[in-house]
Amino acid sequence: MIVKHGSMLVFVIFCILGICYADDNDELITPIQSDDEDNERTIEGVIQPPLTNFVEEQTDTSTQDIFENEDAKVKLAEAFIDRTKRLKDELPGSTERTETLLKRFEEQLTEKINLLSVNDIVDLMNDVLSQEEIREVLQEIFDSGVSEDVIVELLKVNKDVVVSLVKAAPVENIVKEISEVEDQVKVHKQLDTDLLELCQTNAQTLPVKHITEITLTSEEIEYLNHLLSKVKFSTETQLSVAFEWALNGTIYANYSNIMYRLLFGDEMVTRNFTLALVIANFLSDKGIPSGQNVLGYIYKSGYGLFNETDSNNTKPNPQTALTYYTFSALGGDVLSEMALGYRYQKGLGVTQSCPTSLVYYQRVGKKMLKQIGLSGGPALYKFRLSDDDDESANVNTMNQDLVEFFQMLAHKGDISSTNLLGQLFLQGTKGAARNVHTAIKYFELAALEDDETALVTLGMIYGDCTLKGVTDYDKAIQYLNRAIEGNSITAKAVLGFLYLVGLGVDQDFKRARQLIEPGVKGNNAEAILYFGIMMYYGYGVARNVEQALRHFIKVSESGNLLAIYYLAKVNADQAHERVPLKHCQTAVQLYKGVAERGYWSHLLMVAYKSYKEADYQRAYLIYSYLAELGYEVAQSNTAFLLENYEKQLFPQLSDPGFRAFHMWTRSADQGSSLSKIRLGDYNYYGIGRPVDYHSAVNEYKEAAKAQDPQAKFNMGYMYERGLGVVKDFPLAKRNYDECLTLEPDSSIAVHLALFNLLMTSQLDWVASNINLPFSINPISFFISFIINWDIYLITLLIMVLGLVYLMYKQHLAQFT
Repeated sequence: MIVKHGSMLVFVIFCILGICYADDNDELITPIQSDDEDNERTIEGVIQPPLTNFVEEQTDTSTQDIFENEDAKVKLAEAFIDRTKRLKDELPGSTERTETLLKRFEEQLTEKINLLSVNDIVDLMNDVLSQEEIREVLQEIFDSGVSEDVIVELLKVNKDVVVSLVKAAPVENIVKEISEVEDQVKVHKQLDTDLLELCQTNAQTLPVKHITEITLTSEEIEYLNHLLSKVKFSTETQLSVAFEWALNGTIYANYSNIMYRLLFGDEMVTRNFTLALVIANFLSDKGIPSGQNVLGYIYKSGYGLFNETDSNNTKPNPQTALTYYTFSALGGDVLSEMALGYRYQKGLGVTQSCPTSLVYYQRVGKKMLKQIGLSGGPALYKFRLSDDDDESANVNTMNQDLVEFFQMLAHKGDISSTNLLGQLFLQGTKGAARNVHTAIKYFELAALEDDETALVTLGMIYGDCTLKGVTDYDKAIQYLNRAIEGNSITAKAVLGFLYLVGLGVDQDFKRARQLIEPGVKGNNAEAILYFGIMMYYGYGVARNVEQALRHFIKVSESGNLLAIYYLAKVNADQAHERVPLKHCQTAVQLYKGVAERGYWSHLLMVAYKSYKEADYQRAYLIYSYLAELGYEVAQSNTAFLLENYEKQLFPQLSDPGFRAFHMWTRSADQGSSLSKIRLGDYNYYGIGRPVDYHSAVNEYKEAAKAQDPQAKFNMGYMYERGLGVVKDFPLAKRNYDECLTLEPDSSIAVHLALFNLLMTSQLDWVASNINLPFSINPISFFISFIINWDIYLITLLIMVLGLVYLMYKQHLAQFT
């Protein structure tokens, strides 16, 4: 749904009035439902706020407070009068008092407008609108296109927090359009502005929201400098640099940067959670989205809120977290937009809404386009701690050894090894962190031999306007032309893209088509993608969205981020046409994949390194922060850390396993078979909950659908024992066999299980067909022994080892 400027502004006013007159129990004020369907308000609505046009006219003067603008007060008052008149006519129960107050206000409007303040107008609105009318106004706001989910959830949370955030929010954020979905269904008559903005901004730092500069008072600067004086820096030089930042009291981003570094800690700044919380509160009070984002995380995770003297302050507060995330996203914070997109996708603490999720993820996707570039953006470090734990040392050593091996070959002149190293450093891996400058050195070394791969890649890197400090269009064109001399189809396609967008050359659609189209016939991925973009917008070719879609699908199969973005874009278009829910869900999932490749994804590597260095607190903080953004691997790793180090992370908790189970559930909901198995184990063993074999079987079944060998083995065991399911030996054997097929390395365990199954099935048949006169059935006893043979064997081995140890001690005693 589309959020209209005027209705957003009206909503903010009524929030200030007391969150729409919600009672002390925070019960939701629900809209009045009409008994007459003909009179029921629809999305089109019978009331269109006249304030909308005014707000649109004022968006160009966002630095001026519209509430203090005389014309703004007139428009606001006129909007109120118009609405009240129509409500008076439409709603039952309008009184003479309403008409009197309305008349008095009209007189004041014409005679004393200069003397009226915004508060006066609000007070009069409060006098005129009754409780029933407030409900109808809320319904009207819904009908104007504001996402009902957002409003409903905000009405449930702490009133004081909402009011403070509303007062702190910059005017340009209040009137800002939340949804840009309607733009997706328009036929584009000019090149996509996203592509034109591709080279205008870039962010390669910690997640910091750069906003309009707001001058601080001297007292505020002094206060922030006082806070910074408590920051522990590793060297005096770094400390002086930090204070140079602080002395410039107009750039909030510097304080945001310090806040994030205090929250997570790094090589320069010692982690100080308390100080990070203080700065976050200060920034939030000023309406700075980054501060609100951090508070959203803190209130959602509950980490750092613990107070030994206050038992009520030891649990997360998801409703307050939602409030902070919402206002931070309203201010344009990309990470809060991700958090809300994920929540509305899964219905976590909010009413599940695919369209609302799409709005947030679409905004993140458009911002991500500025980071993709020709080089494809950074790789996503999906290191799963549960998999890594068994042989992590060997894996890390192997990766580092491989890099060193290829470096040795590269120095000996091996071109393929040189290119491979360039790609490793360009994308980033465990053994080689992303370093574009190092990648360039290797590619330039290979380019000395006129290697096509190196020449094309250098053309892409230097032509990639997202790589600030690297972009050089002249060099890009030189390298591409050298590759074209060798008849490189890819080089032609990349050069054609530069002509399409107008990067380093004059924009020329005809020339772009001449360079790109031949590569399509040659099945070149870059050419197919770029030609698909041309067909999507109709530049140089006839517009053909269906054909463009086929191009995007084909290229996206290889993981090309730009292709995935446009595939999401087409599905978002179709979400408003045929089969909207199907296309909406597809678009959301695709945009989510694009969003998770943002520059903030490098925190996954930071968290992984922290775990390897045994800094479990830092690893947990980063993983849990990313888990709130919807990263499945971060959710799985957070659960792993909680499962193994919960007492170290949360020593005062009395509910072991609850937080880990919660995170395993989040991860499982996103399709992780490992997490589904862990949920099954929690139910099977009764960890933090009663033993529940039925729930365990359900989780194992879901994991088995993904052909997970461990899940297949577990299902075989459950069928063999009849736990949570009817005992079924043939099904047990089938699952064991499938486990062996999927994981040949499990041969020993599976064959032992099959042997045990054979013995159990035969003895079970004997026990059920032979009735013995004994009070204790020896067959049943023998069956029990066979079933638990492994336990008896281990016990016997322990007893034998103990006996050997005692004999050894006695033997030593004879010689002392």
